[in-house]
Amino acid sequence: MRKMSQERRVPFAVIASLGTMIILLIGIFASLNQIKQAIYRNVLEGKKNIYAEDVENIIANTEERRTNLKLMHPDWTDDQIKEQIEKDLRNYIYNMDITDGSYVWVEEVVNYDGGDDYAIRLIHPNMPETEGNYLSTNTEDGAGNKPYLDELEGIKKDGSVFIEYQFKKYNSNKQEQKVTYSALYKDYNWIICRGITLDEIDAIVESMMKESYPFIIIVSIVLSLWTVMLISYVINEIKEQQQKKYDFEHALMREEINDSRNESRKKSEFLMNVSHDMSTPMNNIIAYTNMIVKYDDDDEKRREYVEKAQETEEQLLNMLNSVNDMANIENGNISIDEQLVDSHEMYNDIGDKYRSKAEEKKIKYEVLDSITHQYIYADVEKINKIFRYMLSNSIKFTGKGGYIKFTVTEYPTSDPEVWMFESVIEDNGIGMSAEMMESFVERINNKKQAYKVQEDDGNWVDFVVMHRLISMMNGKFDMQSREGVGTKMKVTIPHKIVDEK
Repeated sequence: MRKMSQERRVPFAVIASLGTMIILLIGIFASLNQIKQAIYRNVLEGKKNIYAEDVENIIANTEERRTNLKLMHPDWTDDQIKEQIEKDLRNYIYNMDITDGSYVWVEEVVNYDGGDDYAIRLIHPNMPETEGNYLSTNTEDGAGNKPYLDELEGIKKDGSVFIEYQFKKYNSNKQEQKVTYSALYKDYNWIICRGITLDEIDAIVESMMKESYPFIIIVSIVLSLWTVMLISYVINEIKEQQQKKYDFEHALMREEINDSRNESRKKSEFLMNVSHDMSTPMNNIIAYTNMIVKYDDDDEKRREYVEKAQETEEQLLNMLNSVNDMANIENGNISIDEQLVDSHEMYNDIGDKYRSKAEEKKIKYEVLDSITHQYIYADVEKINKIFRYMLSNSIKFTGKGGYIKFTVTEYPTSDPEVWMFESVIEDNGIGMSAEMMESFVERINNKKQAYKVQEDDGNWVDFVVMHRLISMMNGKFDMQSREGVGTKMKVTIPHKIVDEK
């Protein structure tokens, strides 16, 4: 009878485990659609910002070209200058290196009141045979909207406008949804536009999703298997407890009862440890929140737990930002935007941001600035991000009473307008073994390795992003470390110098 009962329990546990895994996998893959929608929105918004910036740059360059032509050819008439600018603009647009399926075109307004023949299609590289055709604000798209009218009204009101409409492909009956940014160059009544069909956005998103599928599938399977293992363990634990109760009822020997209790306790402790490992991060957040509520009248306690909750939130946000930065870098959505800055102020601000964290651990913290050129061109946001990874890591792995020294120097290059700025962060922390250093070098140079989970608890994604940003700035990164001695990290980045602001 007992044997039959045990045989029945085996398929029950298997079926329950498999059923749970299937439900989990279905839930995970169902969420992929939400992930895809979020990526779609981000890509579309990013494209809008890029197109708006490109069109505004074209307008600015057109105005600059017009000014230069007046200086170069003072005897030219306004019509001659306009004709030359139109030729230059046509040549530029026809030769633009656009890889995302979008395109640029130009219309010339002849009647701001709208109506038939309100504008002429001046430049259109995708449909050159339509250049010279007149346009009408009465033209409707496939959904009954009037895109030319919407564009003209937006231009008249704000000087620029985003519009979405259905676009009938030339010499085709196929309708495609399209988004366009249009801006007015008032002096010549030119509307300069850049647009893309949403089909192209879908293709970009689909490509990004395909790149993410292997990682998502592996994580999903691992999580599902781990959950199944836990559920199977719980089911077996329950079954064993029932079996022990059955043995108790049949008056087994006291020794067997004690052995059973000891075994039960060990299994329960194991289950508790596994549950703790999985739930600690979430429990910390819940605990901090509860403590904030509990100590409603104790400002000091509330401040303590608010700081802990904020620290956890900052860690999670930094991790998400790092992964997002990596995705943007690999997909070409991040560029270096250098502005004229005070080098002393920039590097000293970077060093001072982490002084309080170092002092909390009683770490001797020095920032030494040996820069001679005060004004340089630099992307402050990206440089801050690079040193955030380095200084946070150095503080994290330097013990109480240790030291961290952050020095910045500069030296000339073969180009007299460009100097190399060398930043060194040196500490006497725990350091890394030769094997760990080899793994570090491999992983910062291999984006796939950055996502591996390691026991050393290092945020490798941060260092991979840091390495990519340094490379984008034509810089170099070097690291030396000895276990039990400390670590020395060096970053060299070229900057264009300015003698006077």
